[in-house]
Amino acid sequence: MTAKSLVVFCFYALGYKHINIAKELKITEVASKKRIKKINADINKRLGSFDLFRNKCIKTGVMYEILNVLSEYMGVKKM
Repeated sequence: MTAKSLVVFCFYALGYKHINIAKELKITEVASKKRIKKINADINKRLGSFDLFRNKCIKTGVMYEILNVLSEYMGVKKM
């Protein structure tokens, strides 16, 4: 996974829509969709659905790591 795909994935995992991801990262909506397509296919193959993956991330605390990646990318200082 490229760094660009990772950032798109983090936004997507947090529930952002592609149009909002595109605006935030100054990319096209198509670029956002392309970057997530392969990742989403892999997740669906392994877990059956992206929603199951997202729920697992929430239950295991991985969402905090996703937030940390985005915070670092956006230059937000940790509290």
